[in-house]
Amino acid sequence: MDTELLLDRRDEQVGLKREVCLLQEELAESRAEREELESRNRALNDRLCQSVCPSVGLSLHVEAEQREWRRRVREGREREARQSLLIHRLQNKVVEYRERCQRLELQLQDENTQLINTEVTDTTHTTH
Repeated sequence: MDTELLLDRRDEQVGLKREVCLLQEELAESRAEREELESRNRALNDRLCQSVCPSVGLSLHVEAEQREWRRRVREGREREARQSLLIHRLQNKVVEYRERCQRLELQLQDENTQLINTEVTDTTHTTH
């Protein structure tokens, strides 16, 4: 009974995996078709704009290029701002770690001094 149930589930999983693979293939095909149709649409729109009014088609093309350039500049500035913020945070961390190291070094020096003083005191007491 348990073996049959396991086999049924395994068969069901295999069937579902096959179905998922088929759906993924169909999805990939439909995406490719959509991209091809979008490309054709852009090409036809460009041709239409150029045939109706060449100067309008050219100005639309120039506008699209300018929008793309502005988008790239904006993204570059945003990237620079993020990098600047990260650099600032890292610099603050470095300062924090330096201060912490200095405190620990001072603490270590104090403890060494106390240890030496304790040893000196112990040796003077043992010699008397």
